[in-house]
Amino acid sequence: MTAKEIYENILSTVTVSCDRDDIFIDRYGKTYKELLPIFEKFDYANTILAEPLLSSMSIDERRVFDSTLIKIVPIASINAFSKKADNGEYLVTLNERLLALIHSYREIQFVSAQEIIDGADIQGFARYYAPLIDCYLTPNSNKTLPIYPKEKIPHESSLIITILTIANEQFILAHELAHIYLNHFDGISISEDFSIKNFLYGANTTEQEKEYAADIQAVKWLHTMVNKKNNQINLAMYIEIFVLFHLIECNLGFPGKQASHPSALDRLKNIRNNCAKCFD
Repeated sequence: MTAKEIYENILSTVTVSCDRDDIFIDRYGKTYKELLPIFEKFDYANTILAEPLLSSMSIDERRVFDSTLIKIVPIASINAFSKKADNGEYLVTLNERLLALIHSYREIQFVSAQEIIDGADIQGFARYYAPLIDCYLTPNSNKTLPIYPKEKIPHESSLIITILTIANEQFILAHELAHIYLNHFDGISISEDFSIKNFLYGANTTEQEKEYAADIQAVKWLHTMVNKKNNQINLAMYIEIFVLFHLIECNLGFPGKQASHPSALDRLKNIRNNCAKCFD
């Protein structure tokens, strides 16, 4: 199978779509419906997430991804993965619900912090995250991600939330591309549907070493991109996604030594130990 055929096969098996569309339609009404075809044509995964990352790589690094297909798939499972096709091509997929989860998380950060500052809810910080965690724990249920009315998120704050959301999503993409760049696919099988149980308990330390290595490579690429773009987003904003991972693990349970992925804290320690100069 080619990368495109794998992608089309995934689409053919989709039975539960992400609730992202309903969320945005509830918020923006007819405006979103009118803009939806433009969004689809715009190709968010490649134009917004991949292009800035790939354009900051060296020519030799970019060449590795000449036969890589990057797609967002409308699946309720909260996941991202990279897969090698039979013909040597690669497919990288980001599940819609994962991207929606990150956006909701960023909104919650703003709304909860603002209400605490305003004195409206001094004791209730943690409760804002409960619906987010509940949605993660039951990704294939009909539970929807938290959504806040427009008046709770001023325009200037909405822009910041979007920028930070993109930064978190770019780390996820950079990590998946790193698996390809580091040739992590020979002799192993990558499941298209990691269950939560397998994610926590189903692999070995060799897989964890690959995750550590992919994190390091992702940070190096993002560091280069940040320096070349010379904008106000610093490297820490990209890897802040691990705070969300840690929050989920606090509720779901921390991965063991035989899990496919190390814990968020261990991954952050690995980044600190191997990429400290990137944050100077």
